[in-house]
Amino acid sequence: MSDNEAQRTSLDELWAAAKEKYPPFIIEEIRGLETLEQLLEKVDDAKQAYQDERRLYRRKAAGHKIQSFCATTSKFLEEYSPIVDIVKSLNTGAGGAGSLAYGVFAVLLKVVTSKDDRENLIESSLEKIHISLTDIQEYREIYQKSQKLRNLIFHVYKEVFYFALSTWDYYHKSTSHRLFQAIRPPPRYNFQIKIDDVDRAVRRVLSETTKLLHHQLSSLQESYRRQEDQSLKDKREAIIDSLVQLRTQSPPNNDPKTRLYELRSIWNKKKSKNLQEGKMETLMNDGKFLEWINHRKSSMLVAVGINHHNSGWQETSWLSPAVADFASNMRDTGKMTIYHFTGKSEDPAVTFSVMIQEIVNSDDEFFKSQRQALKNSLKRFNGQTSIESWAKIAGNLLVDWTKQKPGPVFLIIDFTMQSPSGYKGHT
Repeated sequence: MSDNEAQRTSLDELWAAAKEKYPPFIIEEIRGLETLEQLLEKVDDAKQAYQDERRLYRRKAAGHKIQSFCATTSKFLEEYSPIVDIVKSLNTGAGGAGSLAYGVFAVLLKVVTSKDDRENLIESSLEKIHISLTDIQEYREIYQKSQKLRNLIFHVYKEVFYFALSTWDYYHKSTSHRLFQAIRPPPRYNFQIKIDDVDRAVRRVLSETTKLLHHQLSSLQESYRRQEDQSLKDKREAIIDSLVQLRTQSPPNNDPKTRLYELRSIWNKKKSKNLQEGKMETLMNDGKFLEWINHRKSSMLVAVGINHHNSGWQETSWLSPAVADFASNMRDTGKMTIYHFTGKSEDPAVTFSVMIQEIVNSDDEFFKSQRQALKNSLKRFNGQTSIESWAKIAGNLLVDWTKQKPGPVFLIIDFTMQSPSGYKGHT
């Protein structure tokens, strides 16, 4: 059975409950009410009738009472009508969801005004339901997007109907019987139970709404991620020629934390007498490093790691972990940091290529302003793989980029995995 068929069946059951409770002439009155406006007319008529009666019989207390009740009913209907509209839109048929919803409240209004009601029970119950329904209206725009939500909305509609239906029994008992119910109400006439049922149905709607909103947010974030990926793809078009010409694989992982873990793993497996584990303290005690970091003359800082002069060529060197640790700390503190470590056989031109790629990937606005210049440079150097050509492109980018950055920029190139002679004259 489909969801709509199930709701039509449920609506048939509600009509059957109404026919069992109300006499035939009341059912006919219910069928004549299909819109909120028709019911509000009855509310206004009831208020006017009691104003006239108050003037005739000076029944001020009763007049104030019914006016208050009608005002509360009007406020309640303002919150309830959007729910009725959603149920009506389901094309449930069976005599009309609108007439059933508004009809039972027309009956309630008629019964209350004919009983000279001096009890606040029904009015306070409507006030509580009104407050509960207010929460639902915050999300009314998304209800049509979820069949499960529509089913839960129908459940709220059903619980409100049963609340209104239960008032018929309450008002057709004697005053003494109603007073006894107020002291010790049997469960079927306990309006608090009915209110709790409505509130529970509303909570289920809100819970499902929250799930749907979280799902929509995740979808939106995924959409942004795809757009971001496309943006990065566009940026890489500017330097893809260099990677093709050099016939290299993708550059290695440039995350300094990952690099630091790898270096420590190598250190633990292969300790050497000529090899010391480099730490941040090593750098901080080095005079040249302190001079560099404390007396920078521009916003651009470049750190080039070299092998320890006593260690010779090793798989790693004392300085490499310290450089990676320094780069990681700079990133953790929000500093603009580009980090790249070279492989043993990495062509120096690849290093400059990676620098270009990292710069254009780090700043969208800068890339947009430089995109055409990059294409022109690549076209001018087409077919050339010299270090000088890529160094010139990278150098021009660095000059323009650092002029636009308000704070220091850390470009850390770790050459410690490369034999010093491999970069002689190029570092």
